[in-house]
Amino acid sequence: MHLSLAGWALVCGALMACASLKTAPNGPAESAAEPVILTDASSHETTRDLPEASPDKTEPRDADVPMAEVRILATGQVKIHSLYTDGREVFFTLEDGKASIRAVKPDGSALRTVAPFDINEGFNPFVGELAAFEGKLAWTSVSGGLFVIDKQGLDRRRRVSTEGEYPLATDATSAVFVAHGSNRSLISLSVGADFPVVLATYVIRPLSIALDAERVFWSERGPSGLAKGGIKSIARTPGLETEASVLYREGPDWDGGSIALTSTDVFFAEPAKQRVVKVSKVGGAALVVAESLPRPVAVAVRGTELFILDNGMGKADGALYRMPIGPGAARPSRIASGLGQPTSLLVDETNVYIACTGSGELASLRYLP
Repeated sequence: MHLSLAGWALVCGALMACASLKTAPNGPAESAAEPVILTDASSHETTRDLPEASPDKTEPRDADVPMAEVRILATGQVKIHSLYTDGREVFFTLEDGKASIRAVKPDGSALRTVAPFDINEGFNPFVGELAAFEGKLAWTSVSGGLFVIDKQGLDRRRRVSTEGEYPLATDATSAVFVAHGSNRSLISLSVGADFPVVLATYVIRPLSIALDAERVFWSERGPSGLAKGGIKSIARTPGLETEASVLYREGPDWDGGSIALTSTDVFFAEPAKQRVVKVSKVGGAALVVAESLPRPVAVAVRGTELFILDNGMGKADGALYRMPIGPGAARPSRIASGLGQPTSLLVDETNVYIACTGSGELASLRYLP
């Protein structure tokens, strides 16, 4: 999701103790290793200093943005990974010796196990991504396909019996994921349907999937050693297009992070290049919107603001940034730091949730309108 609000406010309340997540006092954000705005990314060249006359150059807004308070909702969660929320609870997957799905309320109370590991059912949500589908929780698994389960942990069913890969995207009409078969098909299952339909084939090593009303967008590494990774798109209507559109092409073994959509653009992270890029949904030159980030791994959009999650370079130096979207946008402002190797980001109407895989914590930041 995406965020566009008049400003962030610190949330009153005690911060739960944690060695790897730290809350900075009110005041300007730290200025070390400031990310900077870039221009055209189509040639994969970066421009660190824009001319003074450039209308796209603005000063950092760090002085106006206090560090946000981080609340720890759950600790001791081994390899916490994917996140989903229905507003009442936050659901997450983890690998606690095996794998399971757990849930906790947004205030950190009522932590519970929704579904335990069950190897006989091919249940392994750690390698899958949580989402909502047909009023239930859904996830993909390399050991069994697409699964759904009631939020109370009841009525678990295998909706599609095929080997599925990690990325999954859903909305009110369908679920889209990649079948890990010989032709690596991007498939779509409509709500209530018995069988999925194929949208594209040879989707090699997919990384992230996102949907709008008409199209599917995804990032993939491509075949090992070949320069075929990048961002691609295809119509959601089966058979309407026979070949995916390539919006952004990268070199061999590209390590792109998550993707997020606005009405016109696709935003995505490039961890190895230490930057965040956007490209139009209809293709064209890519634009680097921020660089000099240690290791950006996830992005989310709400309204007219972009959130960037940075994994950091050590065990507890991850950070969360935000920046407005649009012409003349400011540089990213760091609003939280000291995160323990964060990997997943989720934004809803009132909170930002962060999965810190390294420290085994589920964290949240609350913002006010």
